[in-house]
Amino acid sequence: MHPILVVAAGVAIGALGVRMTKSSGVLRQGGAAARQAAASAAEGAASAARGAADAGLGAVERGAAALRRKLDDAPPPGDGRKGL
Repeated sequence: MHPILVVAAGVAIGALGVRMTKSSGVLRQGGAAARQAAASAAEGAASAARGAADAGLGAVERGAAALRRKLDDAPPPGDGRKGL
């Protein structure tokens, strides 16, 4: 990807974020309410990240188990048969 496209995408996403923040009214709520909203959003993001990490690790474990079964079923090397 060209560097200009990366910069343009960053600027567009930043502008969209500022516009969404202004339209949500979080800035008008005051300090305590804004902190509470930010904490709630951060908690939701952390929960989503934990779920994604858990799903990814589960997929890795399933793949490792499948490969382990394949290796256990493979004939020993040098007996003249084809392996995996």
